[in-house]
Amino acid sequence: AAMSVGLRVEGLPEFDSAVDAWFGAVEKATSEAAVGLAREVFEQILETSPQYSGDFTANTRVSVGAPDTSFTPDIFPNTMKSPFHVGSSPAQEYAKANAHWTTPALGQSIFISSSAKHDDWYAWLIENGQIKLRPENYGATKVYSRAVNLVSHNYTHIGSPQLDWLRKNSE
Repeated sequence: AAMSVGLRVEGLPEFDSAVDAWFGAVEKATSEAAVGLAREVFEQILETSPQYSGDFTANTRVSVGAPDTSFTPDIFPNTMKSPFHVGSSPAQEYAKANAHWTTPALGQSIFISSSAKHDDWYAWLIENGQIKLRPENYGATKVYSRAVNLVSHNYTHIGSPQLDWLRKNSE
């Protein structure tokens, strides 16, 4: 004899709604944490970039989807008399004030870039250690890779406290 079992599912719309809300909250937290990580890298880049005119540091840009290759030369025209150095704040503050932070959709990349140019494009020369730096900028090469490595090391494991900090830092 055949046996038959009846199954009745109730509350499926509510369950679907709760799952959708949970996925939405996870997506939002992940995107905010990504911005927080990018901000950490950005800050590290600004703090450790070599400076003379300040253009390399001041033109550090943030964008989503593709690198921002725009360049504004001679932001600080009087620095030729008294050049900047690693840690000089005017260029850092300029970059921070002009950074356009947006929360990306999942799967979109956040780019941090500098397209500084005087006689030549020199961001890659700085990154690759192929530029002669003044003594007050000694060692300020591989700025981008060192920043990524430091932040990666600091956030190898992201638990609840780190996630909370990164989300707060995304604002």
